[in-house]
Amino acid sequence: MRYIINPSRKNIGISANIILMPTFTPKERAIGGTLIFAAFGVIGIAIVIARQDFVIAWPPILFYAMLVWNDYYSMKHFSTIIPPGKTSQAFIDTILVILHFISTFFFDNPFLFTIAMTVLFILAVLKYASDLPSVKNSRALFRKVKIDALGALISALALAGMFMGYPWQSTIVLTGIFVCASVYVIIINPLYQDTLG
Repeated sequence: MRYIINPSRKNIGISANIILMPTFTPKERAIGGTLIFAAFGVIGIAIVIARQDFVIAWPPILFYAMLVWNDYYSMKHFSTIIPPGKTSQAFIDTILVILHFISTFFFDNPFLFTIAMTVLFILAVLKYASDLPSVKNSRALFRKVKIDALGALISALALAGMFMGYPWQSTIVLTGIFVCASVYVIIINPLYQDTLG
């Protein structure tokens, strides 16, 4: 963590110029966000244990764990190339955090969990697509948009499978695809720079 002078108060006096604002490195922000999302997951697992629904809940729990793993590298990498301070981005980020939190209460309800994931991926597409014009080297960002769009599509197909009467099979397939995709974009063909850092 480091400190910078608050630029918004530079014209209202010398004393205002020395007001310090804490700023965090991309890695620090990523670690902080990941710990918060992990804490949400622990709450959800505790609820599952209390309800004794682990047989139903393990695929959503595994899916969420992969999501948090992706979140760490996504926050670490894209916070270095996306300009900060956009109100729309802050709003979407807030909704995404809320969706992470809410989804952990649905570990034992794959249908509601999949709805939450579908909405989350759609919002992620909107978030990163809106940044494409302002990012000079947008190749990785464009790939991120395509991957999140694919996540939204697969989640929507899983919902369709549930409506057709295959809730368990749809949940297993969705989780299996997401686990494989996560390993691919993080380890095999890294989407993010310094993936293993």
